[in-house]
Amino acid sequence: MTTQGTRIMLDINDTIDRGVYADIFRPSEGPLVYKLFIGFRHDTTVSQGLTDPEDDHRRRKTFESECRAYEIAAQDAFLRGHIPGSFRRCEIADIVEDGKNVAADYLLVCCYAMDYIEGFAAKLRAVGHLAHIREAEQAFHRAGIAHTSDASIFIADDPEKFRFIDFAVEAFPPPPWLFKS
Repeated sequence: MTTQGTRIMLDINDTIDRGVYADIFRPSEGPLVYKLFIGFRHDTTVSQGLTDPEDDHRRRKTFESECRAYEIAAQDAFLRGHIPGSFRRCEIADIVEDGKNVAADYLLVCCYAMDYIEGFAAKLRAVGHLAHIREAEQAFHRAGIAHTSDASIFIADDPEKFRFIDFAVEAFPPPPWLFKS
C-alpha cells in the first residue's frame, strides 16, 4: 500500500481474505486492514454469476449498512471496547496486481479501514453460547445493529478483549440461489 496525501493505493498481493462482497487487504507497512467491496467485474462476482447492476447496488447498501453499524457501535460505551479501533471510511485511488491496474474490479468508494487484529476469528454461531458474547450481541441489537448473524469474533474466549467484526444495521444478502448446491 502507498498513500499520496489521502490517496490510498492497494496491491493485490496484500489480500489476506476474500468474501462474497469484499476483499480484505493488510498492507505490510501499517497496522490497518482495508475492507474493499468488489464490483461486477471481479473474479468472485463473475464466478458466482452476480454481475447484474442490482448486485453492485446490494454491495453498496451492505457497505453503507456496515459503516453505519461501526459508527453506532463506536458511540456505545460497552460496544466501543469490543470492535476494532481506528474505524474510518476511505476511498481507494488505485489497485494493482503485478503492476497492472485492476481498479475496475472494485467499488473504490466502498472501503473502510480499521485496526488489524491478530489471531483467528470464529463465527458467532460457533461461540454464541458464551455468556459475554450473548451479552454483546444483545447490546448490538439494543443499539440498532440488527445484523450480527454473520459476525466473526476475535479472542472470543476472553470476556474483556473479544472483538466483533462483520456486523451491520441491516442485511442485504446475496440471492438465495447462490447457496444452493
